[in-house]
Amino acid sequence: MTHPLERPPTTVLSPDDLGALGHRILSFTAADVTSLGISHVARATVRVSHDRLRTSNDGDELFINANTKFGQKAGVWWRVNRTDDTGLRELVAFMERMAREQPGDPAPREMPLAPRTYLPQTVWFDQTVDAMNGALYDAVPTLLEAGRRVKLHQAAFIGASARSVLYLDKQGLNIAGRATDAELTLTEWNRDGEGSGWAGASARDWRQLDATAIADSCQELTLRSAHPVAFEPGRRVAILGPAAVVQLVRAMAYAWGAYETIVQKTTPFWDPTTRHAKLGRRVMSDTITITSHPNDPDGGYLPFFDYNGYRGGMPLTPMTWIERGVLKHLAFDPDYAASMGVVPANDIPFSMRLSASDGVPTVPLDDMIAVCKEGIYVNRFSNVEVTDSISGMMTGVTRDGCFLVQHGKITKALKNFRFSDSPFLFLNRIEAIGRSRRTALGYAPPGPGNPRSWEQWPLEPIIVPPLMVNDFNFSGLAAAV
Repeated sequence: MTHPLERPPTTVLSPDDLGALGHRILSFTAADVTSLGISHVARATVRVSHDRLRTSNDGDELFINANTKFGQKAGVWWRVNRTDDTGLRELVAFMERMAREQPGDPAPREMPLAPRTYLPQTVWFDQTVDAMNGALYDAVPTLLEAGRRVKLHQAAFIGASARSVLYLDKQGLNIAGRATDAELTLTEWNRDGEGSGWAGASARDWRQLDATAIADSCQELTLRSAHPVAFEPGRRVAILGPAAVVQLVRAMAYAWGAYETIVQKTTPFWDPTTRHAKLGRRVMSDTITITSHPNDPDGGYLPFFDYNGYRGGMPLTPMTWIERGVLKHLAFDPDYAASMGVVPANDIPFSMRLSASDGVPTVPLDDMIAVCKEGIYVNRFSNVEVTDSISGMMTGVTRDGCFLVQHGKITKALKNFRFSDSPFLFLNRIEAIGRSRRTALGYAPPGPGNPRSWEQWPLEPIIVPPLMVNDFNFSGLAAAV
């Protein structure tokens, strides 16, 4: 029997295939410098809204990004998705003519030629590619069946991706990698339009995703959130589930940019009083440590700079950004690192792990609730925005499960709140911290409307715990469901 969503098998070019294409392009050019970044991405996604399957997309994209330059002239950047010899030769010849006409570059940026050492790559799973050709679509009815039985409105995202990438140049850079990722998320609403729930999971390995567990968790939250009542906003004890914490932590990544901190002075890690970065100083509770590691078992990422530009392909190393609340490092790009004498260069932590410091006991979410005299439990935040980069102040709304906690129990569902607070402040007010795990961030569509690769699905892994914090600022009620 033909599968209702059957389509040709999803495949992605191997690093060897990309290497052959890259060397073919280099053979066409006489430019002094030609740097290539080639990526091939295949995705399989299903999206459900208003109880119906709206889209089922399998597609792939091949991008070739290149920089061509002669001597000390400014380089010319170009992008193409053609692979035929005739088209590539014509394009290379055209770009070389443009490159020869460029003015001199007063500050040429060359790829450093120091020895490069790369960590092993651990983010590819054949089982995720296999799921793109079958199991992904079989998960759809499993994810939706329980909610339909009790007549809940539903929206869902089921997706898997496979990506192969290569960075190559005439100066000796040649590094390739490949990564898979997968995500399931489910939102459900009560029929009266009041009260909703959300659950989700993401993993590099499709086998780690449990559609039944996600469906059960979402249904429980949705039914419990029925008939919410208004509650006075204010500064209160907040118990934040991982899906709430992850939205805030993701929005913190910009703050580790060394150039933004030291030169632009636009992050919370710059001290205007001493006129120095806060390196070596405590900036958060000593119960917190924040790290990034390409081989993190709960996520990980390719062990090199992986975005368009002259830094693509440079090695990334494990980093401890915050150790027991102390700011240990900022993220120096290769050029700025060289100018400041900092080793190693590293990328802004789009992927990070926030966890309890060594020796700090972790507390399960249920136990946080059990010891709370009065507070608000937040399952998830949405529409989170940084409103002031210097303080890290953020705003957003609670979503899909917000409850009043009294005397160790959840007593009633609450209408949603808007919050206004800074994680760089409230992470100094930690009452309890749970066990960290990778948490789904949700779908962000690729394309011209969202051009920044680090904001497109799949988003880099963020690994966070539930948190119990004091004096969290619920600044007002929000008309959100």
